Amino acid sequence: MNIIISKEVENFLRACGKRNITIYSEIPSSCWSPRPEIFVSLEEPEVPSNYKLYNMDNLNIYLYSEAKLENDTITIDMSERVSDLANKEFDIHGLILE
Repeated sequence: MNIIISKEVENFLRACGKRNITIYSEIPSSCWSPRPEIFVSLEEPEVPSNYKLYNMDNLNIYLYSEAKLENDTITIDMSERVSDLANKEFDIHGLILE
């Protein structure tokens, strides 16, 4: 699997001193979005065994175990739109939501 991290994200992580990216899916606790969404935390997951770990350029990337890929590439970008949900500062492309 390929993981592509945009330069903006790399610069953001470096500025924050972060080395972990945890990608997870959950259904937001709002009535306007009854389907799962992708979220990103910059911390190690609480239960690392529920994630696949990828090491890339001194980064630990944790991808939730049930993730389904569109192909063999995931792209991580800064979000182009503002969300009122926590952990929505990044856009993840290449995952299938069910």
